Formats: sequence, structure tokens, C-alpha cells
Amino acid sequence: MRNVFLFILFLSVMSFTYADVICLENPSSLGTTGWSNAEQTFCGDYGYVHGMWGSDVPYVEKTFATSGQTSITISFRYWAVDTWDSEVAYLNFNGSQLWSKTAHHPYGGWAIYSGSFPAPFSGGTGKYYEDVTVTTAFTGTSFTLRFGSTINQAEEDESWGFSALSISNNVVPEPSSLVFLGIALVALGFLKKRF
Repeated sequence: MRNVFLFILFLSVMSFTYADVICLENPSSLGTTGWSNAEQTFCGDYGYVHGMWGSDVPYVEKTFATSGQTSITISFRYWAVDTWDSEVAYLNFNGSQLWSKTAHHPYGGWAIYSGSFPAPFSGGTGKYYEDVTVTTAFTGTSFTLRFGSTINQAEEDESWGFSALSISNNVVPEPSSLVFLGIALVALGFLKKRF
């Protein structure tokens, strides 16, 4: 009986925080709309990618709505294709850089994609990606994501894009919820002594 009570108490404590999905993309279908550049490319056996862009599109951005008192977790796959030469891939969150990585062909530290994917300059061989997950504290009701690169050549020479975007709103409990949590923990300590 005591273990059942402890399990129920554990579940109630865990319910004070939760993640609310803001965006969840799957490459097997088109991604979300509303970006400053709506181009999406079907990339063979991988599926759909936002992009691919050359230097003519240095960044794309979109604003998302959320509740307050949160942290935001963002996961995505960033694509760096063909002849990057010490240029930077990045993600900005409300104007501040949240993630960046330099790429130079051949891309040490980047994963190589072996499937079908457009890579015009290299004849299909220069296909690299980075799977990224970042979390940032945030208490506003909307935020803007900006994906970009510093590449300086046309798409036929070097290109970038992103895919598999997932954004979750990690809700932090209200202060009154923390009071109830404290009472529950005190009660648990009291019950442990009795049994």
C-alpha cells in the first residue's frame, strides 16, 4: 500500500512541470509554413528540408507563440552542403545566438549523409549535417527563431537548410504549485516515519 501511495505522489509531483509541443516536423511531409522564405526542397530518401539556400538567402526567420514562465527546447537538423570554406551555420533566438558551428569542406566534426540529397557542386558527395538540441530560459509570450549561414556563394556551389524542427515549451510551475509540492513532500516525510 505504501508503495502505491508513493507512486501516486510521485506522479502528482511530476505533473507540476510538463512540456507543451509548439512545433513538431517530420521530414516525410512538408514542414511548417510562415517562414520569411518558404522554399522547401524534397531531398530524395531523406524527405523535405527547409531550403536549400545559397548566399542569396542569408537567413530565414519565424515568430512562434508560447505561454510565459517557460524554458524552450529546440531540436533540428542543420544541413551544410558542398564547398563551405570556414563559414558559419547558426540559430538565433530573439536576436541572440543560441547555436553556431563552423564548416569547412571536408567537414570535420559534421556527420556525413550517405543517402540521396541535392549537392550540385560535389556531384552528390558533399552532404553534411549536424543534429542539434538546445534549451534556453524564456518567460515571454512569443519568440523569433532565425536560422542562417554566412556562406558567400550561390546555391550551386554551397548551400544550407534545416529540417526536423521540434520546439517544446517546458512549463515551469507557478509559485503556488511549489507550495503544494512542499506540503506534499512534508506529508511524505511524515508518512514515512509512521510506517
